[in-house]
Amino acid sequence: MLPDSGTARANMLQGLRHILRPLKRRRIIFTDPTTRIFCGMPPATIPLPVEVTD
Repeated sequence: MLPDSGTARANMLQGLRHILRPLKRRRIIFTDPTTRIFCGMPPATIPLPVEVTD
């Protein structure tokens, strides 16, 4: 279900975790299946320079 790597994987895993957390808190599910899935960090982007004018 998860993409192989990259930002799409990190975003999908974060979405799944946000769905499953309330279910675990309300004791609808007993274990969160995403706890053992590691996706790493999405690649960092370099901010573009901004022209500052007075």
